[in-house]
Amino acid sequence: KLNFGIENAAVNFSQVDDNKMIDVIFTGLSSILAYDLNGNLLVKKELENDLSETDVYRNENHFVFLTYSKFRNDLVIVDQIRQKSQVIKASALPLVSDLFNDNKKYLVVTNGRILDCMVLE
Repeated sequence: KLNFGIENAAVNFSQVDDNKMIDVIFTGLSSILAYDLNGNLLVKKELENDLSETDVYRNENHFVFLTYSKFRNDLVIVDQIRQKSQVIKASALPLVSDLFNDNKKYLVVTNGRILDCMVLE
């Protein structure tokens, strides 16, 4: 059921929906596809950034896809709640952390030898 259009995709396992079960995220060159383990499509996003890999961060206030493009050295942050995207320079997927113990989530982003921190809003 999942073999259509995902031949050269990167694969990651993470919780995408609210059922507390692990889902499968496929990252193609221009799309993100998330399926539950039964093969049901949960999310499909088309982007134009030569994508390499995707992770998801989700809590009661956030639902974002963090998609890295190694070809462009970009991190595409796709906010599913606000329905907007942001692109920043990066050389890997970020770490999401309550870095300063202030109950805010931060993205710790690497860009070559530069380490950057930004609030996940």
